[in-house]
Formats: sequence, structure tokens, C-alpha cells
Amino acid sequence: MKIYFITGILISILIFSMYLLIKINGDVRKKAYQLFLKAEELFITGSGTFKMDYVIENIYPYLPNYIKIFISLDLFKKILQKMFNEVKDFLETGKTSNILRGDYNE
Repeated sequence: MKIYFITGILISILIFSMYLLIKINGDVRKKAYQLFLKAEELFITGSGTFKMDYVIENIYPYLPNYIKIFISLDLFKKILQKMFNEVKDFLETGKTSNILRGDYNE
């Protein structure tokens, strides 16, 4: 029973680490932001889900395989949605969060 608990904790830590890697990785983050803007331009009248699917379809295949092993497509969608929400909040409030500025040490 303990081995399953420890294994679960280790897997959770690994998944969280991969989440941070994607979140902080400048190339992935930059590409995602560019795709958010492109989706808005291409699909002005489309739904938000359709636009998010466009972004995912154009970025997920380019992730390194070692990341895709640990991060499912559904989890990746959640990560991108969180990134999109941060950008949207910035545009609505005009305030830059630490993450958008690239400050990860604060």
C-alpha cells in the first residue's frame, strides 16, 4: 500500500515539474501567445473552444516527446487555458503579472 502512495506522490511531482517546464519555457509560451493572437485574427466569429483547439493542434505536436509522455493532451489544454486567462486578465486590467513579465523568482 505504501509503494502505491509513494509512486503516486512521485508521479504528481513529475507532472507538476513538467507543468512548470511548459509554463516557464519561453519558446512554448511565446509560440502559444502568438497562436492565441493568430486564432483571434483567423476566426473572428468562431467560438473560444474552436480557437483553443486551433492553438492546441498547432503547438502540441511540437512539444518534446519527453514532455508528451507525462502531459496528456487534456492536461496541456488546461495549461494553455490558464495561460490564456492570464493574458486576458492583463488585457482587461492593464496590469502585468509576474508570469507575463517573465519574473519567476518573486
